[in-house]
Parts: sequence; structure tokens; C-alpha cells
Amino acid sequence: MTPDLVWEDPPEPKGGGYRGPGRYVELAAQLKTRPGKWARAGVFNRTSHTGAMTSAVREGRSGFEPKGAFEATTRTIKPGMEGHMVLHVYVRYVGGEER
Repeated sequence: MTPDLVWEDPPEPKGGGYRGPGRYVELAAQLKTRPGKWARAGVFNRTSHTGAMTSAVREGRSGFEPKGAFEATTRTIKPGMEGHMVLHVYVRYVGGEER
């Protein structure tokens, strides 16, 4: 006996995972309007999530092209008495060609 097939499109993803090559294109475009100024570009609760953004900046991909045109740094914040760690990612556009 063969299984019954149900022909339907899969539901939209619920977030996370790969979002395509232009994941940060809009964010990078905004940063380019104020060269040299730092902006908090993300707030995360896991270092693995900060790593995705900072790696994209460092490697010049996902909207942060060319390599070396953007810089990123992270800061760890301890809000309130709960003690939960919150990680902020700051990014700035420094311009120029690949370094």
C-alpha cells in the first residue's frame, strides 16, 4: 500500500536559519548614510547569534560588502536583577575597498 500524498505548499518559516544572501542589505544601506558612526544593529541572548552578524561583517557578506567596509563589535549587558545576559552588536560603515 502506498502512502496518501497531500499536495500543499509548506508553511512560512517561523524565523531563524538561513535568510538568503541579502540578510543585512537594508541595515547596511542605513549605516552607509552615516559613515563612521556606530549603531546598535542587534540585541541577542546567545553568542551564536551575535557571531552570525559579526562574521557577516568581518567577511564582507550578506549585505556588508565589500570586505573591510564595515566594522563590528559586541558588548555584554546585564539588565536588572534577573541576571540574564543580553548581547548588543554594534556596527559602523567605514567605507573603502576590500582591505
